[in-house]
Amino acid sequence: MESHLLKLSGIKNAAAVANMRDGKAKSITAFLVMETVPGDAFAESLRIKRALKEYLPDYMIPKKLIFLDQLPMTSNGKADRKALGGMLS
Repeated sequence: MESHLLKLSGIKNAAAVANMRDGKAKSITAFLVMETVPGDAFAESLRIKRALKEYLPDYMIPKKLIFLDQLPMTSNGKADRKALGGMLS
């Protein structure tokens, strides 16, 4: 899904994290770094979700989009999913 997010205009970096409940993934949250700060985050979220529906089934569309200035990174240069997951709590 992250590759599809990165294909969309205006998105510089993206990471997706599954929201777990009782050991099962209940939904997905996407963390996005935009080229420019969206003026209306809600409208931008709707635009992104509509665009993703062209490529992905409904269950893979992120339920929540969180806009960040930058993604937390591991020492290996990859998105720190543990830190991102901590932002969900």
